[in-house]
Amino acid sequence: MDYVKPRLKLSHSITRTPDGQVAIGELAGHAYIVRDAGQALVDLLLLLDGTRTLPRILRALQREHPVSEAEVRTVLDKLAAAKLLDDGARESTVLSSAEIERYDRQQLQFSAHETHGEPGFVYQERLKSQVVCVLGMGGWGTWMALNLALSGFGTIRVVDADHVELSNLNRQVLYDDSSVGLPKVLAAKTALNRINPHVHVDVVQEFIEPDRAQVERVLEDATLVCLCWANQSHFVKGTAEEVVHRVAFERGIPILEIAGDPFDIAVGPLYTNDGSGPCLRCVRPRLQKLWWGVDETISALRKVNVQVIPLRKVNAWQSAPSLSAIAGLAANEALTLASGYAEPALIGKRYGVSLRTYETTIDQFDKDPDCPWCAETTSTSSSTVSGTNSPSTHLSTTSGRPT
Repeated sequence: MDYVKPRLKLSHSITRTPDGQVAIGELAGHAYIVRDAGQALVDLLLLLDGTRTLPRILRALQREHPVSEAEVRTVLDKLAAAKLLDDGARESTVLSSAEIERYDRQQLQFSAHETHGEPGFVYQERLKSQVVCVLGMGGWGTWMALNLALSGFGTIRVVDADHVELSNLNRQVLYDDSSVGLPKVLAAKTALNRINPHVHVDVVQEFIEPDRAQVERVLEDATLVCLCWANQSHFVKGTAEEVVHRVAFERGIPILEIAGDPFDIAVGPLYTNDGSGPCLRCVRPRLQKLWWGVDETISALRKVNVQVIPLRKVNAWQSAPSLSAIAGLAANEALTLASGYAEPALIGKRYGVSLRTYETTIDQFDKDPDCPWCAETTSTSSSTVSGTNSPSTHLSTTSGRPT
């Protein structure tokens, strides 16, 4: 046991049943039952509040119970082996006291699930170091940026050149009547700064074109990209989204995609771009087939839709409930990836939900051994930091700046 002030994780409650059992924690997979627990154990657990060193804990416990130091150390070693302890002596040098309090519940979430004995603030610090590029500040982008800001991602780079319209207000969450006519990125920055003043908001008032130089500049120093507009790169070559994927792949910047309509939403795939999962080119053939579907008429219409200019174009009509649902799911995956408190679930996967029936689907995408992009990278995975307790797991170890 190497803890200066051993602390039972703050995320774990202690409950004693009438028959003498003690429950530590309450989440499935992260809770433990001690049968026939004596009062000495209960008192020890209550002393593990992170304010006392081991000698002080011993003195306090021995006032009431005839226990030895060896016995107490044995119990502490068992608690540590069960991933139930962290160190109350550790303090954040990155987060202010206001931030520690603001993100208190989220840090409990980190603490409840992590398995490395790290205080919850360690994972919150990792979020603060992130630079997330949100491409598109419409329905998907505004809800995504809101969730990222609430979670405490340090820098959010919002990218769009559109202006707020009255028809945006029932579904694009960062805008209100005073925003109408303003550039979306400026209105979004104002809202995000109000929602969380601890988050820095970068503004890029541009539409992304299939221009490599522009994409390299926009993605400079990014640690995560959230693609929040209709993505044609799976069906049409040479799109702006394909250039984004290409640059991100070369720099090892993860990309998270979302998609949906008022009735069906999908999150993923998550492209880690570190060799641990498939890239855009690996995924493209199977995702095309999934989109075309099996119905001949719908398949034909969808193929035409991405190949020709329609005679009449219908504006985006996804509603607030579906947008908020999809953004919550996507932000949760971004939170997991960026903090490293648990393993991301959507590496090479797409999770879908029907908002009419609540049926769910998971589409699996594997790495293509013949992928031309992956073939160009001789050892992508070796550039990442090894070890599941590293904040850089699934993230590039480079800054993401042009070399």
